[in-house]
Amino acid sequence: MENEQTQTKDLMSKQLHSYSSRDPTIPFKILLHSKGWSTVITRDMNIFIADQLLKQYTIEESKKILKKLINEYPTYASSQLSLTYAQNLVSVGNLDDAAEIIEYTGKIIKCDGNILENYTKSLLNETALTGNEEVVKRFYDILLNINYMKSQNFLDPFIIIHIEQGNIIKALETAITLGEKYKHIPALKELIESIVLTKDVKLLQHFINVATKIYKEQYILIELILCFLKNDFLEEAKKVIKFFCTSNYKFTVIQDSLHNSFEEKYTTILEKLLDFSVNYPNADRSIIYECLIKAYG
Repeated sequence: MENEQTQTKDLMSKQLHSYSSRDPTIPFKILLHSKGWSTVITRDMNIFIADQLLKQYTIEESKKILKKLINEYPTYASSQLSLTYAQNLVSVGNLDDAAEIIEYTGKIIKCDGNILENYTKSLLNETALTGNEEVVKRFYDILLNINYMKSQNFLDPFIIIHIEQGNIIKALETAITLGEKYKHIPALKELIESIVLTKDVKLLQHFINVATKIYKEQYILIELILCFLKNDFLEEAKKVIKFFCTSNYKFTVIQDSLHNSFEEKYTTILEKLLDFSVNYPNADRSIIYECLIKAYG
């Protein structure tokens, strides 16, 4: 499959050069008229086209091409292509040009943010890699202003940027501020893991105190249990499992924690959870078996 995609890209590259000599917008018009835009392979081709756009033209030329396409084809496909292009600009530090093309797209194309979710999240994650919180906020505000996203669903980069810099205190402070405002803690799993790995008991307890004001205690506890098991903090996991089970909390919350994504990587964690909860007869462990079956499947 990978070889076929490589061959297809090589063929497309040759066609692009041929078409571009006549009309630089032709390859993109072909793309925008293609079927199956939402498929993984087509999206991959999308990114490839955008990369070619960057390589073949100057920034000013490429922006003109995109703006022309956006005006002639004000569709979801054009907005997806624009966001992909903007992400590439961010990755090489062309922030002003990226901001310009996004704002222009938003004025012309009104989109349902759900359709653009993967693209907007990917773009914001790219801004987080700059290590500059102001850059993240700038693009976050732009996307919010053009209604390409819902605020509480795209806050993760504000936390991740501090985690990647190793500033866990700042990540937690930011999470508390956002949590109070939106009743939602962004990048919850990443934040829990980063705090657990500090081995700072007071910091972890502070996080739990804050988080349980926003979420049900059993949800935070199961997140903590899964994190401990993932990182082989087994004694700590056993203590929390004991408290969880003796508090008559239900393991059904695991489904919410894993977002019904029972991948193979969770099998070891779930197997450990089964072993460590065996001594609590009142605990409904059947849901753990169900999750394991789905993961094995």
